[in-house]
Amino acid sequence: PADGVYTYGLFLEGARWDEGKGELGESQPKVLFTPAPPIWWRPYRKEGVPSYPHYKCPVYKTSDRRYVYGYEYLCVYLCMCSMCVYVHVNMCMYLPSPPSFSPHLRGVLATTGHSSNFVCYIHMPSPLPEDHWVQRGVAMLTQLDD
Repeated sequence: PADGVYTYGLFLEGARWDEGKGELGESQPKVLFTPAPPIWWRPYRKEGVPSYPHYKCPVYKTSDRRYVYGYEYLCVYLCMCSMCVYVHVNMCMYLPSPPSFSPHLRGVLATTGHSSNFVCYIHMPSPLPEDHWVQRGVAMLTQLDD
């Protein structure tokens, strides 16, 4: 693309991507990991990001989890276009206080409270409330353990 970059090869844990609806969907029975859609990472100004119902999906390097509270400096928004899914990236967005629930995967915790296993958040379109996906432990992974 002229702006940004396409990525593929991420995995959804605890949910699936419903291509027909262009949103998160429930996992099929006994299916834990599913391929995430191709993503177009495209920079936008914070005030230019459209609002839509979404789940703030954490992205991790591996699936080994534990939960800690911390601050995040990057927020990623996922939207739909005619060809694929694309993401609005707001660089250097500082949250002055920790989010009410901030899952991080196991990794080395820096003195700032950041996990070395956490990558970023991607706002995945979903008509369901965020708590629905948090209770299912939904996350994106850069690699599978096996």
